[in-house]
Amino acid sequence: MTFPKAVTIIIIVVLFLLVSGCVQSQQQEEVPYLFPISDASPEVVTALDHFSADLVAQANAIDLDLSNAATALSGVPGYEESKIAGVLWDLYNMYPLSVGVTRVGPDGREYKTVPAFIFTDITASPEFWEFNETAFAENNETLLLGPMYSKQNGEVLHIRHPVYDSDGEYDGYVGISFIYSYMINRSEAYFMQTNTTHYFPALYDSQGEVVYHPDTGLIGENVMELSEESQSILKHTEAIFMQPEGMMKYLYYPFGSEILIEHTAVWKTIDVYGREFRPNIVKYEFDISDHNAVFRMNPDDLSAIVGSMFSFAKREGTKGTLSAINDPNGIFSAMTNITLFAYDINGTLLAHSSTPELIGQNRMNARGSYGLRYIGMMSDRCTQGGGFVHYHMPVSDTNDNLSVLMLAYVLPVDENWFVGASFPMKLVIPDIEKRDKLTEDVVAAQKFIYEHGKDAALAEFMDHDGTLQLNKTYILALDYNGTVLSAPIRTNLAGTNALGFTSPHGESSMRELLILARQGGGYLLLETENPDGTYEMHLLYVEPVDNTWCIASWVSLDSFEETRVEV
Repeated sequence: MTFPKAVTIIIIVVLFLLVSGCVQSQQQEEVPYLFPISDASPEVVTALDHFSADLVAQANAIDLDLSNAATALSGVPGYEESKIAGVLWDLYNMYPLSVGVTRVGPDGREYKTVPAFIFTDITASPEFWEFNETAFAENNETLLLGPMYSKQNGEVLHIRHPVYDSDGEYDGYVGISFIYSYMINRSEAYFMQTNTTHYFPALYDSQGEVVYHPDTGLIGENVMELSEESQSILKHTEAIFMQPEGMMKYLYYPFGSEILIEHTAVWKTIDVYGREFRPNIVKYEFDISDHNAVFRMNPDDLSAIVGSMFSFAKREGTKGTLSAINDPNGIFSAMTNITLFAYDINGTLLAHSSTPELIGQNRMNARGSYGLRYIGMMSDRCTQGGGFVHYHMPVSDTNDNLSVLMLAYVLPVDENWFVGASFPMKLVIPDIEKRDKLTEDVVAAQKFIYEHGKDAALAEFMDHDGTLQLNKTYILALDYNGTVLSAPIRTNLAGTNALGFTSPHGESSMRELLILARQGGGYLLLETENPDGTYEMHLLYVEPVDNTWCIASWVSLDSFEETRVEV
């Protein structure tokens, strides 16, 4: 892949700052200066208006489609599961990037959810159930709930619309859930970056809840409760809640920098489903164009480093290990081209060699460029004894399409916490359209299964002359024992067991895929080795069909050499 010279320089410098372990200065930020929004430059106000209108339009579209689904479900009794499923699959196909769709009766009984299992952990929240017809009447015809925590998907928004029977009596609701970042159109112009000018949006509710922020680990947190020490979102953000609209100027650190730069933020208030939100556009000027760096690392060396951290933790205990990781002059300080860290098993940061100011924050909701929750992936890997984890790390707070493919190695010290290290492998520009197309293909295959049945669907998945394969869509099907039900490329694998398949680093990728499917589905990175000795990274997306089998598809992302990385 060839980068334009200016872009190459920028991402090299940001990458260098990201992995070099530099710690931002702890200078005190100045109190923000507040101005009327009319004082903001026209281009910033235009970006804010565009961002706000986009959010309202998205909400209105979902509202209309939920309303149509509710009308289609009117008079359909709960025992007619097939009719309910048809309406839900139609809605899910309209929003394949949603978490899922559900139909719940007036007594709170779940009639049908697609895909299967997806609301298992969300519905454990009392908030999911503690409402009735009165709640719809008192608030708004369509309700927005959240954030609600899902172990599989992190913080999600849940939108629901009431269903009424033919006599006009309340008959439950139809609902759809979204990961926060999928509500934001990242291709729009309010995400902008040139050599020196940077824009990015953020979204808060009126109570200070972070609904969207480029640092996805902050989503679901409350601005009012965050530490004043945080380098990701500081106390100045509280100014947004002093008045319904306005502009402010404040000093702040750009992504990966230890230099305080003046930022300009503008915000306004919008209404979505009866709730107030504060869309926010931030602009700053910062030129990073005069550095270079070279990094080299062997994966075996990375695992050896973490092995030494593990041994140190066993010998010196938790306190001594965390102190050593955080100490820039400590026992691990010579390792300047990698990042060392420790988390508890639930995702709270305990130590970090490059961003110690984030210690104490829960980072389980932090997402890489393809939307995978990489801290959650590390935690899951540790429950299996530890190992390597790949993820794509954004290297800009304004455009997550500038990213670096990272390799981490983690080991659990005990059942409560783990240590790890990561290093950069390759600069990449993630193709988010590939991810979205992959998701849409699997959702479309789910609908084909619903309409034609399991046997016909499996035959279609294996047919080289079928519509799916002619359209370059390949669907892998497995039962939960690991038996391959369809293998469109290597048809001879049908009937064999896939649990023995491992990645070049020894991870049981198919076992992880099945675990993911039983949790409701999601994305997984899979590494394979090519005949020429290079490696290939693939993105997989899996969904459960029912409690016996699942389907998945995949797309190739990046090729790379693992023995070293040169920038």
